[in-house]
Amino acid sequence: MKAGRLRHYIDIEARSITQDPVTGAAVESHVSKYDLVPAEFVFLSGKEFLSSQQVRSEVRARITVRSGLDILPTDRVIYLGKAYNIEAILPDPTFARHDTLMVSEGVRSDG
Repeated sequence: MKAGRLRHYIDIEARSITQDPVTGAAVESHVSKYDLVPAEFVFLSGKEFLSSQQVRSEVRARITVRSGLDILPTDRVIYLGKAYNIEAILPDPTFARHDTLMVSEGVRSDG
């Protein structure tokens, strides 16, 4: 992979679940895992639809990063101030030099 393709910079955050000391409820938050990771960010599709009497939107994208980062499907990507959920992590099938992250922003598929 040529370095020129990795001209965008993303942050990767890990999901953290803590317990609220007052209510005892589980609180989900995200903490920084990697900052300013060189990447190629390509928007693939976008759509708007009506759900529960509200207009909702969803954007899908493909992110390519160098291999070697400990990225999990529960992590999320921050790009230009927007959070993207990682849907899949695809390894490079030939030389294992990069990973491809399939991400979405907007409506979550798990709930």
